[in-house]
Amino acid sequence: MRAFLSYLLAFLSILGSTTLVMAQSECAFVKAQGDAVAVMAQSECALVKAQGDAVAVMAQSDEDVYSLPLREDWSEEHQGVLPWVCEQSIPDIYDTESRWYAELASVTGIKAQDEDGYSCVLTCNEANREYRLISPRVDISGAEDASLVFYYYYTPNAAGFRVEVAANDLPFAEIYSADLAQDQRNRWIRVELPLTDFGESNYVRIAFIGSALRVSNSCIALDNISISNLKDHDISLMAMMVPSMVYANTKLRMEVTLRNNGREPIYAEDYRVGLYKNDLLISETRGVSIPVDGEKVINLSDIPLVVDDMGCYYMAELAYEIDLNFDDNYCEPQEVDVVVTELPGVRNLRQVYGYADRPSIALEWDEPQRHSDGQELREYRVYRDGFYIGKVDQEQRRWVDDDIMPQHTYTYRVSAVWKQGESAASEPIAVSVESRVESVAEDGDILKIGQDGITIGYCDRAIEIYDLAGRRVATLTPDNQQSTYIPLAGGIYIVRYGMVCRKIAIGGIISQ
Repeated sequence: MRAFLSYLLAFLSILGSTTLVMAQSECAFVKAQGDAVAVMAQSECALVKAQGDAVAVMAQSDEDVYSLPLREDWSEEHQGVLPWVCEQSIPDIYDTESRWYAELASVTGIKAQDEDGYSCVLTCNEANREYRLISPRVDISGAEDASLVFYYYYTPNAAGFRVEVAANDLPFAEIYSADLAQDQRNRWIRVELPLTDFGESNYVRIAFIGSALRVSNSCIALDNISISNLKDHDISLMAMMVPSMVYANTKLRMEVTLRNNGREPIYAEDYRVGLYKNDLLISETRGVSIPVDGEKVINLSDIPLVVDDMGCYYMAELAYEIDLNFDDNYCEPQEVDVVVTELPGVRNLRQVYGYADRPSIALEWDEPQRHSDGQELREYRVYRDGFYIGKVDQEQRRWVDDDIMPQHTYTYRVSAVWKQGESAASEPIAVSVESRVESVAEDGDILKIGQDGITIGYCDRAIEIYDLAGRRVATLTPDNQQSTYIPLAGGIYIVRYGMVCRKIAIGGIISQ
């Protein structure tokens, strides 16, 4: 018998296709990329994986145990994502045709339940012979409400269909049997089965058993199988597709795939999809309705700017208040390289002043150094903390940011926009406005400080003087054509000129 099995396994490695092997005391587990076949043995067994010309053998005890959630929809064409095993209930070593097999709807005439084109179909070359489709080992020990959910479809040629569970490799026990009623034919039927009775097991395996009344290529089909800790409300972010590279100032399109893992439908108005770039929330998109066990794709987009030329990270996160499982509501950040054109950029970006009580920050920069006479400069764009905040024409090289908060630090970059495109952004500068009253350069035409008071020249804005108690001690209205002397007692005062404030000392020196 050992010699026979050795010969047979060598034959299988050459075929690379589904084959069934039976023995009284020894057997082989055979897995191929297309069809998977296995036979239970009474004493010894080995697991054989066939991939092209390579054959590897490992002991049954080394087989993987999968954690929750486990899902299978056969979307990978002729192979499942998981190592499913096909087994003949009544051994017949000569019968190598019948099997569960992932098929296209165009081949079987059965449209896939989840509309991905494929489902797992039982094909039989002998009437009333049962075939099992067995899942890998699944650990359900940590689940409060472990459940098996699947969809099945049967034609008038179906003879029988049932579901069994084996705990810790014990014999299979039946947990569901279909009556195959006439009015339920040729339609997908959803089944939800609790597995809580097996929660004390190290792992379980699920078996789907079917048979046909006569030879058939498509009598029973399975699709969208899941074993999970089932909740009433549970939405999952399954995947996020992001290009690895994008040109600056062009639209970056992304896709997120969402799945309804709960018992109840999910409605569009109940949740949002947030898009984050470099850990900052940049947009929120309204959801779409998702039926039970359904999947939907939501499109997201961004326009990376030249300030992102060092690359950026995107991630998506779901905001669904009634969700009972938040662990799968986000994805890992996806890196995107942002490519910018090699055009001359601005030079020597610098801060001119920063007034906290205005509040405002003024920036200036030098004109780019042209590489050729044909380069036509059109404008400058200003970015703050990675976000575009405005532009000025090519004749100006100054920007005043009036939308700031005192005691904050802001990072600025400026780019040059040419007829040929936008340059890379300048080196960043960080600007802080720490105090609510900033000393400013003295303007000799407006304010002159003396030992006993101040002299105010021509001004176009009201000037107000306050003591440190906040009392207004003098006011000078605009349009004054004459210099005005205002006597003040010795001390510290605040001079307010429009929205600019100056701290002054009369009769002494103020330490800065």
